[in-house]
Amino acid sequence: EVRIDYKPEEWVKRVKMIEGERAVFDVTIPKPLGLIPANFPNRPGVGVAKINEGGNTDTLNRKVIVDGDEGMWVLEGDEVIAVNGENVEGKSLDVVGPLVKESEGDSVKLTLCRHYMAGPVKVVFLPSGKVATMKRGIET
Repeated sequence: EVRIDYKPEEWVKRVKMIEGERAVFDVTIPKPLGLIPANFPNRPGVGVAKINEGGNTDTLNRKVIVDGDEGMWVLEGDEVIAVNGENVEGKSLDVVGPLVKESEGDSVKLTLCRHYMAGPVKVVFLPSGKVATMKRGIET
């Protein structure tokens, strides 16, 4: 059964809202993460450049968005600000990458920051669970 009664208030409870229209939250993703990180092109820091379809991050997203599991989902453009509790805000991929790759255990806890009024919008079509990424402000 697919839930389709999501309300924005439910999602706001899962994040910490901070200044600058940003939300901060933790996700724990099994290894391998199934995402491609990259340095931001126009400012310091590392973000999620791509989520690989069928990978562990994609699976997490589907469990949260489609199946209604607890927690948050990951979007392209989310900034990595901590790895297993170690602050990496503004650091480069040269620093962040090894922390993820060399972390102990079967999963990695990422603290992510999302500029929720900027960047692309991920649309999930229910009940199929098909996903599309759309540019913000584009009428269809």
